[in-house]
Amino acid sequence: MIKKVMLIVTEGETDEEFYKKLLEHIRTKMHLNKFPFDKINFVCARGIGNMQQKIVNVIERRLFSLEDMIDAEKTVILCYDYDVFEHGQHPPIDRQKLEDDIKKLGDCKIIKIVANRMIEDFFLHDFENIRKFLRLKKNYQLKGTGYEGLRKMFKDANRTYFKGERVSGFIDKLDMELIVSKISSDIKEMCEILGYNMWYVKEF
Repeated sequence: MIKKVMLIVTEGETDEEFYKKLLEHIRTKMHLNKFPFDKINFVCARGIGNMQQKIVNVIERRLFSLEDMIDAEKTVILCYDYDVFEHGQHPPIDRQKLEDDIKKLGDCKIIKIVANRMIEDFFLHDFENIRKFLRLKKNYQLKGTGYEGLRKMFKDANRTYFKGERVSGFIDKLDMELIVSKISSDIKEMCEILGYNMWYVKEF
């Protein structure tokens, strides 16, 4: 039987923690003991620059250099924020080149999960639980969107939010069922390769 492996690439530690919880939520919701993959691993690029400069080498080491991976069916999921690319004529990463470089390593399926602006917009779908986590008043109003909005919430709670860095207990407080219902179109392709279609996603 052909081995099936998946490697999920995230920009930061918070992103990695979020997608791990997302997978666990989907697995539990669908009453599965395991996904239809022999291995699902994560790699954190720790910054958009590292994704361009180093991630291809990491993928090569983990998916193409090991003897037991030669004949494996490989899937790479790239998770990143769209906002990094929407300003300026010289974005810090060439997305198409990144995909082309990965494909040059050998046969693999590439799936992209692109937050419409940034992953913090995903988090803010569950504004109420974030407010409770930060112990902000019930009448607190969100001031901004995405990273700036979340950073302001942390600041108003006398705490600091650094993009990509893990915040102890933060991701655990998020209502994944609510968030998944809001981002179903963003994660559709990943759900399908895990064995689901959008009918299941809508049932979340």
